[in-house]
Amino acid sequence: MAETMTVKEAAKRWGITERRVTVLCAEGRIEGVHKKGRSWRIPVDAKKPADSRVKTGAYRKSEIQLDLPLLKRRMKILLFISETKRFGPAVKNIGTIRGNTR
Repeated sequence: MAETMTVKEAAKRWGITERRVTVLCAEGRIEGVHKKGRSWRIPVDAKKPADSRVKTGAYRKSEIQLDLPLLKRRMKILLFISETKRFGPAVKNIGTIRGNTR
């Protein structure tokens, strides 16, 4: 059986966190890794995989798409809320039947 190392040993050797090594194992990005019980066993001669996470923000949409009907509805709601706060109880009684103004 080939020599193996733990997640902790691999993290120390590669200069990354134990959590990152665990994620790499779960994604299958480390060659020859296998799980024994609840822990990962990594071959001693395994190489650290390249970091393929996006750091530049390139995955973001380049164009802004506006949903005008949605923005108009939100604007109306915000205006209503601001008017309600400004005028207080007077706005709450609008549309009530005379005599039921509790």
